[in-house]
Amino acid sequence: GAALSDEDLSTGWSPAGQATTGSVVLDLPRAQSFDQILLRENINRGQRVEEFAVDTWNGTGWVQAASGTTVGYSRILVLNAPVRTDRVRIRVLAARATPQLATVGLYRTVAPSSLSPS
Repeated sequence: GAALSDEDLSTGWSPAGQATTGSVVLDLPRAQSFDQILLRENINRGQRVEEFAVDTWNGTGWVQAASGTTVGYSRILVLNAPVRTDRVRIRVLAARATPQLATVGLYRTVAPSSLSPS
């Protein structure tokens, strides 16, 4: 998990044995609320992910929070509502070669405040 949060594109996660599918679970130090998920691939070796899903743990099971096709250098997924969890799972469902995820980021947007005219 630490290699996915260091923002270094040369480190990260790949499935074992040169597989083109697989999953990685991130155990967070404590439960966090987020409504955006950032994924990055090590594109120095080419864009590889063709389909993926991101799941969150609800205490008893996994719930799919988002999914997509390509990741590339940077992909931001915006959730419909904030999620609070201490575990996140990224599943690579299809790839053209062994995927190399480099970064996972979880972000919470600030609710817009009403602006008063100046």
